[in-house]
Amino acid sequence: MPQVTKESFARALQALVRKYEADRDTYLSPQYNEMQTRTQFISPLLEALGWDVRNEAGVPYHLCEVWEEKGETHGRPDYTFRLNGQTKFFLEVKSPSEALRTDDILQTKRYAWNSRDIFFAGVCDFEQFRFFDASLRPDEKRPYDGEAFHLIYSEYAEKIDKLWELSRDRVAAGSLDQFLRKDRKSLLQKIPVDKDFLDNLTTWRHDLANAIHAQNPEHDVQALNDIVQRLLDRIIFIRIAEDRKVIDQRQLWDIAVIWEESGGRRNIMEQLVQVFQEFNTRFNGEIFKPHPCEEIKIESHVLVKIIRQLYPPKSNYRFDVIGVELLGSIYERYLGNTLRITPKRVFIEPKPEVRKAGGVYYTPQYIVDYIVRNTVGKLVEDKSPKEVDKIRILDPACGSGSFLIGAFQFLIDWYLNYYREHPKEAAAQGLVPMTRTDPDGNLRLSFYAKSLIIQHNLYGVDIDPQAVEVTMMSLYLKMLEGELGIQIPKQDKLPELKYNVRCGNSLISPDIEDDKPLSAEERQRINPFNWNDRENGFGDILQSGGFDAVIGNPPYIGFHGFMKDKKYLKEAFASAKGKFDYYLPFIERGLSLLREGGLLSFICPTNFTKRGHGEALRAHIAKSVRVEEICDFQDVQVFSGALNYVGIFLFRKSVPLSEQYLLYRRRSLSDPGSRIRQATLGRDPWVFRDEQKTKIVESIEKSAPVRLAELTSGISEGIVTGMNDVFLMPLEAARHVGLESDVIRHCIRGNEVRRYFLEPIRDVVLYPYRLKTCRTEALPEARLRKFKHAWKYLNSRRRELGGRPYFESSSKAWYELWCQRDLRLLTAPKIVVPELAESSRFAIADSTQFYGDTVCGITLRPDLRESLNYLLGLLNSKLIDFYYREITVPKANGFYIYKTMFLKRIPIRRIDFNSQADVHVHHEVSRLIQGMLELNKKKHSDKLAPTELQRLEREIAATDAEIDNLVYGLYGITAEERKIIEAQN
Repeated sequence: MPQVTKESFARALQALVRKYEADRDTYLSPQYNEMQTRTQFISPLLEALGWDVRNEAGVPYHLCEVWEEKGETHGRPDYTFRLNGQTKFFLEVKSPSEALRTDDILQTKRYAWNSRDIFFAGVCDFEQFRFFDASLRPDEKRPYDGEAFHLIYSEYAEKIDKLWELSRDRVAAGSLDQFLRKDRKSLLQKIPVDKDFLDNLTTWRHDLANAIHAQNPEHDVQALNDIVQRLLDRIIFIRIAEDRKVIDQRQLWDIAVIWEESGGRRNIMEQLVQVFQEFNTRFNGEIFKPHPCEEIKIESHVLVKIIRQLYPPKSNYRFDVIGVELLGSIYERYLGNTLRITPKRVFIEPKPEVRKAGGVYYTPQYIVDYIVRNTVGKLVEDKSPKEVDKIRILDPACGSGSFLIGAFQFLIDWYLNYYREHPKEAAAQGLVPMTRTDPDGNLRLSFYAKSLIIQHNLYGVDIDPQAVEVTMMSLYLKMLEGELGIQIPKQDKLPELKYNVRCGNSLISPDIEDDKPLSAEERQRINPFNWNDRENGFGDILQSGGFDAVIGNPPYIGFHGFMKDKKYLKEAFASAKGKFDYYLPFIERGLSLLREGGLLSFICPTNFTKRGHGEALRAHIAKSVRVEEICDFQDVQVFSGALNYVGIFLFRKSVPLSEQYLLYRRRSLSDPGSRIRQATLGRDPWVFRDEQKTKIVESIEKSAPVRLAELTSGISEGIVTGMNDVFLMPLEAARHVGLESDVIRHCIRGNEVRRYFLEPIRDVVLYPYRLKTCRTEALPEARLRKFKHAWKYLNSRRRELGGRPYFESSSKAWYELWCQRDLRLLTAPKIVVPELAESSRFAIADSTQFYGDTVCGITLRPDLRESLNYLLGLLNSKLIDFYYREITVPKANGFYIYKTMFLKRIPIRRIDFNSQADVHVHHEVSRLIQGMLELNKKKHSDKLAPTELQRLEREIAATDAEIDNLVYGLYGITAEERKIIEAQN
């Protein structure tokens, strides 16, 4: 296309306006139709704005800038504008002879609103052009809400700037964002379709539950949940099939209208059951099979109200537009709640596990697509349809079915691409064709072919029967997607899914009852599942080798309150150690279900790679599993509204080779990543570094084989009120209660520790020493209660403390126990470091200073010949800072964790005191550190002149450089290695 400028657009626009004015009466006549308007005015207008309407670039259809609907559009907008594969806005065209009606405007706005992430839509007949912020929920009473501009053709030239904002280049630059309404009223109307539908779904669920329970009190809460779910699923499924023109339209609506016209005398449930049975006969499937929901009694007006709200004008929903993936996200949140029956009514409340987790968080689509592409995508490479037909894909915690839907869509696309390239094979698959052509001329996979994918490739398990039903429904809806306007052949049925999607506990097998039978309530809650059962499990697949891929987003938080479950899991899974969460045994279970060479990919917390509770799983993976790829999102929050540190893990069930490498990405899937040798990952916390840095780390460890732990009396985390026998309180509070100084010690907190320096300490510790001298009457109970943790601890020791929660106990045993545990470390000179820091921040604390729970303390052995200053110099050096970063795990915002388990591993270069050279270096480092301590003390003194401050900073930098030179020499670091180390610092 020729280059477009605002000036060229102005010339083209003026020519179109002159043409329109010259023969306006003809264009306003009823004989002038919409197609002529598009051809003669709208398409030329769009081309003048720079849009490639006719695809002169010759790109594939899915990459076209403009999708123009031809002929009958089934309610879709006439033009869809796209850049880089993303839709930017819609435009509906009408004939000038028909004045733009509110229905036209609402139809276009509803299409955009139901598309969820498309915020703009316009309506144009060239006589006038209206453009809207379509992120506002459409309202038939206020159809013009969100209007960005309204132009008459005679105003086009004068207000060309408005139209120019819709040009291709301006849209690419983000011009549409200016049209988003930000006033308070509009913000209240910005209710996304998924939230709106979820709110209605919840209301309908509540109304149905109360109405059914009122007339059918014999059903318990489980049966009521099941009946309400099935009834809602059927009604919504039929509405979706209607909007997609798979079945006759407005069937439910007609039932409601007939009921109203009869004066409410007919039983609407009987008619609905008739429709359900006809649907089952016509399509088969699971959700329309005979079910107790067909036998309930219910007031008809409750059902009529729901049906009315699913059709215009009361409904804004376009079920031919709302994607199955979006419906899945809605149902995922819906499944987070359950019914509770009380003597008077039925309530909806969050499930216990959801309440504990802080909500339901649906996996973003880009995560699903990435995991599917890197598992299923790898499995289908260089395979034929017959080979792909044998691939078995499992989600062991399928929820609403998002990962199975993602795998389904991927396979649909794969088969389509294959049959485009091999058209003869599409026709050679038997009597039923594998592909068909839709009314727009696009090649699509046949209903029969999609049915084969579901039955042969996709498998799921979930503990929640409602989730299983939603997964089945989602898969069926995905089958109907793209069947718009197609009458499905009579021989085609929805496949049975009861053999593919099972209900049960993926982690607990029936052998949990080997020792003691479960009660009926326990069995219902635990819902054991036998994977090896050929009738009710997946025994055939496992006996033939296992699944080819295991994918998903397993539950994160475990129920530690159920001791029977916990005991079983601890015995059944090596990964279920300590205070574990469910995702650990899910990884272990998933790996066990794979065939040799199969792939597992989960999105789950990264904690198991860092914390003690993941040690067994790390060891198992390092020894028996090939780690193909890890994307650690670190502090990037993947799940909207949740604070989780998660990553994507891709494992292959195969013993790793000696030179096995993995791809490690940080924070983003678009990060090119680093190649990491898997041999560096073992039982210890996993730290991901490239090969170059690994060699330096190994060199440092070789030059200094002694670890810091071997030189200390102890490395410990600081005291915590309520866990240690101390009372932590602000210094000012301590002064006001009049306590004697020998029971008070300053307590260092993490934010007070600087490199070579301690900030003024603001807290103190009251500890049980010479307790009889403590004037406790000056520390009233009311004041103690303000310190919640201290009060809870002290109150629990009321009897031991003489009946009062004060420090006046004469119990020597209590004092001696505490002394043995902490005082020997706390009351000696030590090096302290904050638990979180961007880089090395080690300082010296004296015997009068304790440290709190945000600090780690390092107390050296009394017999150690190396000085405290020498050790401090090593720990604060660039070399040890580099080493520590490479062995520890980063936390959010660039901070590193200074914990006992990592500090113990620091390699310390011992001094050979028989070597004159070593002794000289030791004395030099100690001298320089003493100077560094004095310089920092001066630097932090009050009222320092700017010139003096600059001089001190120069001296500190020079001293630092001297110390680093000595340390590099001690550890034998080469010039090349030094460059790499200092590049990080």
